[in-house]
Amino acid sequence: MSLDERRLRRALELETRPPHNLAAAAFGIPERATRRLEAWVAGALAVLLAAAAIGVVYAAAHALRPPSPATAVSADRPSQPSAYARQWWVSPTDGWWLFDSAGTTVLEHTSDGGQHWSADFRFAQFFTFDRDLAFLDPKHGFLIDPGDGPLATTPTSLWATSDGTHWGRRSLPPGTLAAFGISFISDTEGWGLFQVQPNSDVANLPLWHTVDGGRSWSPQGSLPIVEPTQATIAGVRFWDARRGFVAWTFPQEHPHLLATADGGATWREVPLHSNALLAAYPGYCSICSPDSGPLLLNPALDLPHFFTSSTGVFNYVADIGIQVWTTSDGGTTWTGPRTLPFGFAAKPPPVLAFAAADLTHWWVSGDRGLMRSVDGGRTWTRVDQISCTDPEAQGGCRGSLQFVDARHGFAGSTSSVGPPSATDDGGRTWRVLATPSTEGPA
Repeated sequence: MSLDERRLRRALELETRPPHNLAAAAFGIPERATRRLEAWVAGALAVLLAAAAIGVVYAAAHALRPPSPATAVSADRPSQPSAYARQWWVSPTDGWWLFDSAGTTVLEHTSDGGQHWSADFRFAQFFTFDRDLAFLDPKHGFLIDPGDGPLATTPTSLWATSDGTHWGRRSLPPGTLAAFGISFISDTEGWGLFQVQPNSDVANLPLWHTVDGGRSWSPQGSLPIVEPTQATIAGVRFWDARRGFVAWTFPQEHPHLLATADGGATWREVPLHSNALLAAYPGYCSICSPDSGPLLLNPALDLPHFFTSSTGVFNYVADIGIQVWTTSDGGTTWTGPRTLPFGFAAKPPPVLAFAAADLTHWWVSGDRGLMRSVDGGRTWTRVDQISCTDPEAQGGCRGSLQFVDARHGFAGSTSSVGPPSATDDGGRTWRVLATPSTEGPA
């Protein structure tokens, strides 16, 4: 076959090959190798396209996610102390203390861990509920002064500080008759449970919202709490602009925990699965009269206590001891209850105070002294010999507790005039702090 014939036959073969083999035919590459190369290129291209699609979805999700409040409660410290602790610490050095003196209550402030105190605010009468306090950091805080009304739930004014020392008057919703707690996530945004007129809706408790630091308020829905003035309401607590909680009950009833995920517009009841009743007796009385006996008592119900944006505990003093629930998903679901084996050996019972620094480090103060757990309440060790049933120890019995971390904690005595104490080794040893002054601003 001549050279021209061979060239003609090759040209005819190229015209009859499938299009994807033209390159192989032109350069003499075997068809099998060509198919392998094409398969490899197609696979690589598919991987690149999938990676690009994932990147687009990830970027879009983050672009649409609402930003967290810039001044929200930090995730590296407790958002609020345990119920009715008469103290509020935002760090091992910065804190406030409620100190009864001369027929009223003085709010004391320290910035050196309790070595020195300054009397920053004098209430018009005895201050009874920690639910009416809200501190964000060493400088920013809010409080409700019950004034000189017939009950401590009768509020007269809201006050705020931006330097931790000097307080300025803000406002409450017009016609406010009773306050059942406030919660702030920044120096501007907060919520309050305020009853604004009698018998307006006995089956619901109004929730109010502010975005200007309490200078003005707007209605934000209501909570299904029947006859709130007769109920034990621990208060309201928001972690961010969406998630909030309210705990309440009646004496000798099971506790109720309400949760919102839309800033308070709607609420749902969180299943607790408890068979224990709320203790009908308090830890100690905050206003005691020799003639009439206790007037206003410490509620045994707490609020959810968060350590990070996802982890927290919820506890209350039940008829069989202290029951504790835990969450690891920001309060959407709660695991428990875990019943702490600390019952009441006396009637009236000794003080039972609970504190937690995280999901594993817990403390309880009661008739067995101070007990500590490092495994979330499974096992306990006695770390303090002071018993709340010892009559001679009433000035030192640790009737209120708050731990800002696993090492640093603060305790108050059952006597509201006793000096506070502090520990920096998880409760093994304690030192008595300076006694807050008995004088306060007029």
